[in-house]
Amino acid sequence: NFFNGIIDRASLGCNRSTNLKNIFSEIYRVLKPKGLLYSSDLCSLEHPDLKFASKIIDNDYLDFTEGVFHAAQQIHAFSAKELQSLTKQFINVDITHTSTKSITNNIEKIISCNYCLKVQKP
Repeated sequence: NFFNGIIDRASLGCNRSTNLKNIFSEIYRVLKPKGLLYSSDLCSLEHPDLKFASKIIDNDYLDFTEGVFHAAQQIHAFSAKELQSLTKQFINVDITHTSTKSITNNIEKIISCNYCLKVQKP
């Protein structure tokens, strides 16, 4: 019970799926009662640049050859169901999915799909 809030931008998605349950448990442990976690830019399974990588296990991707994750060693792609499961001990769970589109010459192209997460410790 140390922190009123934790702010994350994309770092949760740089972990392996096997570690995520422990990470969320640790976040829960260090938050004070009524403390908040805000996390943004969590890669969605619908992200178009996942096709440039090798999927290893449980939505973990490695070895991006191009795209926005090219410099990343590893990315975990989340689903809404997984985020709900990881945050089940929290209250006031708000999971938002966003897609960013580019329109060039009247052709729409999805260029990014991410989740934002806001949860509160009871």
